[in-house]
Amino acid sequence: MFNPFKKEKPAKVEKKRPAAREIETAVKAPAKTIKEFRALGFSLVPHLTEKAMAGGAGQWYAFRLPVAVNKFAVKQAVEKRYGVKVIEVRTLSPRKRRVRRGRIEGQSPGFKKALVKVKKGQSIEYT
Repeated sequence: MFNPFKKEKPAKVEKKRPAAREIETAVKAPAKTIKEFRALGFSLVPHLTEKAMAGGAGQWYAFRLPVAVNKFAVKQAVEKRYGVKVIEVRTLSPRKRRVRRGRIEGQSPGFKKALVKVKKGQSIEYT
């Protein structure tokens, strides 16, 4: 029986998933343009202090990150941006510092620090 008020169901569209080889090649190639850096979803800023630079001799590199970023995202971002193999990632969140300006009290902005160990024989050039 014909029903003029019945809605027709839309046709299903199948989504094409990328092959595993395509994903692997995308991760191995180092990022070269600003658009590729923005595709990481967060800023990966080197944390340049005397202590962090001394760790660079032992294959450890320090980065400043937003608080919400996890270790897995840091590993992928470093491998994509610098084209190195990451072995280990350690994260730590330094406490916020109290700041006073006259009578007004506040806090310095919080951040997360990541220590990244790269494969022996590889290094990261900060440019």
